[in-house]
Amino acid sequence: MPRNGQRRFVEVDTGAPPHSDQFKVQDISCQGVTQRRQGRLEHFIEVKVSYQNLKKGYPVGREILLVGMTEFQVEDLRRNLTETGLAALLPFGVEPEGHAKGSGLVVLHDVDLEPQDFSQTQTEGVTSLRACGRNEVERVGEFVADQFVSKEPMTHFQITNKTMAEDTLRKFVFSFIHEGDVPDVSLAIRTDGTLLAAALNETLAPPDAETPPMTVPRMERILALLRRQDERALTFCSAHIEGFADAWKGGKIGHHFMIAGSGAGAAEAAFTESMKVLQQKGHEFVVIEATNPWTASMCEKYGGLAIESEAYGDDARDGLPVGPPELSSVFYAIKLAQYS
Repeated sequence: MPRNGQRRFVEVDTGAPPHSDQFKVQDISCQGVTQRRQGRLEHFIEVKVSYQNLKKGYPVGREILLVGMTEFQVEDLRRNLTETGLAALLPFGVEPEGHAKGSGLVVLHDVDLEPQDFSQTQTEGVTSLRACGRNEVERVGEFVADQFVSKEPMTHFQITNKTMAEDTLRKFVFSFIHEGDVPDVSLAIRTDGTLLAAALNETLAPPDAETPPMTVPRMERILALLRRQDERALTFCSAHIEGFADAWKGGKIGHHFMIAGSGAGAAEAAFTESMKVLQQKGHEFVVIEATNPWTASMCEKYGGLAIESEAYGDDARDGLPVGPPELSSVFYAIKLAQYS
């Protein structure tokens, strides 16, 4: 994570490490930290580990603070990390992949995002869902549902394993597409009357809003994973991205939720046009749960910061993970340029 401003130490659950067979360690670094607490000096060690997905290339990071260590332990661990790699963490209650146990603390740093300007994005055939008739909106819903059934990893995995019916995702899309300001900030892209791409967006509900019930049966596992990820990632963003907490309270956070395209080019146009619409609405940030590696690649391309990763293989029920065990949902934040 980029550093900017004061360092903060926050006691949180580190979450599960990436699926070890599908990620490689890119970098390991450690640094001794001395801090005066309650009139005495305490020594810590900060361990930062970065991974890369072997197939798709997207990054995942872990930052761990090991507490209550003596100066000798700090130096010893620093030397062992250099000589033996992550295995040196085992005596301190940390898995080799970087998952802290017990007293582990994650070191969270303030981050500074570069504003992204999408105002010059130009795509022909873009229509707001608010301007579409009911039949057109239903066609968009069917299009998004069909694309997710075949391409979204968790949905496709569960349908293939017969833990979700094909019409489950369709019911969910149609329950979402008319909610709140979704029609105002969502869009469809057509050429000569043919629907090529669509994106379902919304304004993120403020932090004090009640969590809506999960009303579509068989969607509980996917939604529970996303809500768990959102809770962790939004807590981080609020504490460590300047302006995020105020923007969230003020209804200035966009949520890019679902995207579908007949091809990669059309889908990318729907992504950038979504950013443009949310920017024009005065949103200051956009958050995205990139459940598909392609979406993660778009977030990386357009200035997104990866905040938190939920590995599908770590969420198993009766031996069956929520999605392909080699993949993850990666939460991204994008800062939008503002104009006076």
